[in-house]
Amino acid sequence: MSAIWEGCGVPGSVLLSRGRKDPAPVNPFLPAAPPPEPVQEAMPVDELLGENLQATGPARPLGIQAPAGASLPRLFAGPEARTHVVGLHGGAGVTTVGQLLSEAIAVDAGTKVPLGGTPRVLLAARTHAAGLAAVQRAGQVWAGGQLSDVELLGLVLVDDGPRMSKAQLAGCRQVMQILPRTWRIGWVEPWRTQTVPEISAAPLRVRRTVNQLRALCVPAATERTT
Repeated sequence: MSAIWEGCGVPGSVLLSRGRKDPAPVNPFLPAAPPPEPVQEAMPVDELLGENLQATGPARPLGIQAPAGASLPRLFAGPEARTHVVGLHGGAGVTTVGQLLSEAIAVDAGTKVPLGGTPRVLLAARTHAAGLAAVQRAGQVWAGGQLSDVELLGLVLVDDGPRMSKAQLAGCRQVMQILPRTWRIGWVEPWRTQTVPEISAAPLRVRRTVNQLRALCVPAATERTT
């Protein structure tokens, strides 16, 4: 058929190329197009903290009389520049928080507030009913001035499950402003199968929260040399 069209004075190669767009010629004197920008990960609004990473409360004890018998267990500890992560109950997530902060910054203090010197302390509790009740007790002890020898950085609430009930959310809101600062480590499903929690597996909000905690908990000696 191309021969027939060629007999009419129209090259067959021209006809076959119709409808096909050849790539535009590249000008070697122009700079190459920049690579596409990476997609920015959005940080969702938190149901407790909104767009913030922490809630703030009184910077100093209010001098409120604690209920009779209210106290926190104490244990003498030698000089330690690192931050003591103290659980307000068993299974509070102290090990997880300590691993996220790293051994260079934090030490697992179990469930006893260190005694001796002026230790830095970061409290931890789960978001279930027992954990929130423990936070209430700790808040009463701190407000009554019983932890005046401690530099209390604040509290880390560690989610106890993938979702919180309305009652849990309400309970968290009640306790989030009774200590100097309160952070939240949300539920991270991949951590259930990891012996050491990998921060890269966490969503953006958790990663930023951990980075903020690390910056706050850096030992004083490290701060002077950096």
